[in-house]
Amino acid sequence: MKVMSMISSAVLHLRRIRPVYLTAAALICLMLFSYISYAGEVSDVLDSIKKDRIQRGEDGAANGSVNVSDGSYLNVRTGPGTNFEIIGRLHRSDSVKILEENLGWYKINYNGSTAWINGYYVSGVSLNDMMPVAVYGVVSVPDGESVSLRVGAGINNTAVDSLANGTRFRVLDKQDSWYKVEVAGHENALWVNGSFVKLIDSIEDPPAVDNQPAYVDVDTTLNLRTGPSTSNPIMQELADRTQLTIIGVEGAWYKVKLSNGTIGYCHSSYIKKGVPPAVDETSGPGVSDAVSGDKNVLESMQLPADASGITPEVASNILAGLGYGRFNGFDQALKTFQSASIGSWNAGKTYTRGVLDDATKKKLLEQGKMFQQALAKYPAGTVSKNSTQFNQWVSNAAAAMKNMPTGLMDNSGNAISKEALVHGILQQESGKYHWRDRKITVSSAGAVGFMQIMPFHTATAGNIYDPEANLAFGVKYIDDQLGRSDWKTSGDDASSMLAKALAAYNGGPGRAALKNMSWDEIVRSNSIPRESIHYAINIRKKLNVRISAAEEAWMASR
Repeated sequence: MKVMSMISSAVLHLRRIRPVYLTAAALICLMLFSYISYAGEVSDVLDSIKKDRIQRGEDGAANGSVNVSDGSYLNVRTGPGTNFEIIGRLHRSDSVKILEENLGWYKINYNGSTAWINGYYVSGVSLNDMMPVAVYGVVSVPDGESVSLRVGAGINNTAVDSLANGTRFRVLDKQDSWYKVEVAGHENALWVNGSFVKLIDSIEDPPAVDNQPAYVDVDTTLNLRTGPSTSNPIMQELADRTQLTIIGVEGAWYKVKLSNGTIGYCHSSYIKKGVPPAVDETSGPGVSDAVSGDKNVLESMQLPADASGITPEVASNILAGLGYGRFNGFDQALKTFQSASIGSWNAGKTYTRGVLDDATKKKLLEQGKMFQQALAKYPAGTVSKNSTQFNQWVSNAAAAMKNMPTGLMDNSGNAISKEALVHGILQQESGKYHWRDRKITVSSAGAVGFMQIMPFHTATAGNIYDPEANLAFGVKYIDDQLGRSDWKTSGDDASSMLAKALAAYNGGPGRAALKNMSWDEIVRSNSIPRESIHYAINIRKKLNVRISAAEEAWMASR
């Protein structure tokens, strides 16, 4: 393997860079210094791994012995990692037969079955040309920064995740200044810039983070999982501002400990170090049920003339009428409303999440008036797909569609109609109802009605509480995504283009992977949220549209 070019290919691409004022010359020198400090070591080690091999015995196993200090022991586990159950112990000089290796962990014969031990504590393994010796690396960036994990070697390739300082992984190969690596939580090998990686002897247990205090920073809730991947089971949901302690780093995940001693994993994107800032959160009365007798609370409520009249009590009643009684208390209902109506992404930061400020008061008054108008327009207590007007609404909305993919067929060779597509989305989004017994259909994220429209769309969608307007805007939105010509790649057929549009409808159209990767590549690399992939697959299966082999494999792996 050739020695990499140390200077010409040095490129910084940390996800978050604090502003530093340097001259161009000084910046180049800094980059070169950082890069050269690792380059020689990297080249030498990676060039040698093709020569080093573990000696296997006649039975196919490699022989080794436990190398721990006297009086200590090595844990035997059910799987290759410290999150797996301990089922036994080995002591100094105990012999082991190694069946396979996975990220520095050895699979061994143990009491008539198989188990796993940390390979760092095994010695006496001889070498020949039969099995490669693993090489490992650790991310080395300033604390709080991260380095991008990409689908290919180079900054022009799509970033699918970011790795925090201290993340450890197996190094498989190198291309120029880039490493091909195996990272926990990712099925496929990916690439990381070697300028921000130090090589290490083993992937021994990630170094304990010195009990760093941290807290959850989300709009709704954050999943605490049993391992560092979305494929691991959810242990519980953590509320915003939940305080915890970071005790380890694995890939893009933090190993955390809750105040009650529970240990699990959370994605680092939703964890902030330190303690939550003091916020003078507005308390209010509980958000009760929306319906009193046979009326929605908004029907009999006299809304104030302007936003200045939105007191905590008035806000609570509006939230109840809008369907936010499903959330746990006033503060959580208010935060969800803000995220749905103003957008937690709002760059202007015109509001403080969880606080009844002027921007939030204005939105509450706006949304309350809209729902009052819709309730007055449709005096029946329920608006559902059984409505006499519903089929006409669907026909009108479908007729306005212009961008159905050409050649979209079901598995029987029949063309998929626009109306069939609309019905498929409706079934996935809201089932049968827009509102029932005067209660609006509201998702856990605050999406509204038949087509589950986020309230921040009201500027362009109009009154999203009006079922006809809700349906029409949702269909127009999916039609806009179907018309995205910049999304088509050489690997995308009509079914794939529909999948991209559906994924965009669910998770937002601003994801680079939709433009830069074929749908099958997206599926194989999980480069968009798993929920969006499942959404696109599920609707097309309901329509009996062909699902690719990559999608079938993805579904089978869930």
